[in-house]
Amino acid sequence: MSDMPMQEEHRTVTAAESTDLFLIVKLPLIYNDDSFDPSRGVRLLPGKYVLEAEDAECWYFRSPKPLSLLIYDFGNIVNAVSIHGGIMVSKDESSHKLPSAYVDGNNDTERITVWELGKDFVTDRGQKWHLSTDGDETPENR
Repeated sequence: MSDMPMQEEHRTVTAAESTDLFLIVKLPLIYNDDSFDPSRGVRLLPGKYVLEAEDAECWYFRSPKPLSLLIYDFGNIVNAVSIHGGIMVSKDESSHKLPSAYVDGNNDTERITVWELGKDFVTDRGQKWHLSTDGDETPENR
């Protein structure tokens, strides 16, 4: 595994079969390459991320608003690129495949992972985000 959370992995996907599975982000999530002196990061906005695609290993949840790829200079955000995408999560919780932010590829069957969200995202489950199968559904989360 790389020390840098940035990545570029092209993945072939198919349309998702389930319409019941979704992911809720409760508040803005920002993941940076360094917690003390970041140079790059990704911001995921709150909302309902709908399951749009899958492959043999992962589910792909579409963000209701574009993701922001962030550039920092001396701890301040100096550039933010908004791009359509979402969150890729492993189907198998015991898998070593960590969640990632993804963007659209060249066609409907391609997604490109751009940022490994890592173990922080996994430990944020239940507090900052959850899956519809986690039993944390309230009327505003549906």
